[in-house]
Amino acid sequence: MPDAPCKGCTDRHLGCHSQCMAYLRSKAKHDIAIKKEREHNLLEYSYFVRVISKSKEYNQQQRRIKN
Repeated sequence: MPDAPCKGCTDRHLGCHSQCMAYLRSKAKHDIAIKKEREHNLLEYSYFVRVISKSKEYNQQQRRIKN
């Protein structure tokens, strides 16, 4: 995580991430942002799949009409 609050922390020790509330809040925000980005990417991908599919269907119909 690029914005982790542990950068420069003087109280770092083994396992501190599981106990640090600032880190846990930061991680939760990061996880939400990643989830939103994945959902956005999935929507974009599904849009392009539909467009390509419609384009293929249109091209097939045009070939049938010509023949």
